[in-house]
Amino acid sequence: TPFIVLWDRTLRTLIGAGEQREGVYYLKPVPTQQINAVKAICLWHMRLGHPSREVLTYLPNSLGIVSESQKNKGDPCEICLCAKQTRNSFPVSQNNAAE
Repeated sequence: TPFIVLWDRTLRTLIGAGEQREGVYYLKPVPTQQINAVKAICLWHMRLGHPSREVLTYLPNSLGIVSESQKNKGDPCEICLCAKQTRNSFPVSQNNAAE
């Protein structure tokens, strides 16, 4: 049976592993110490698909993750900023209208 291993390329740690049965991957539980090894909220923000900061405030209670202080929110996520942009700006044109 096909086997899947999920790695965090940044920290080079195991996120999950499992096997495929009938077209579905069944992940095996990862030991808690490996989950708690990554405590940075910004990394969980990326791993969980860029949820809002409000959603991330639930993580410390449910997973034991140490959150950064609310005063130190850090830099905004570049991917989130691009996703909120409705369209790219127009390219600069060298053509001028003739009178």
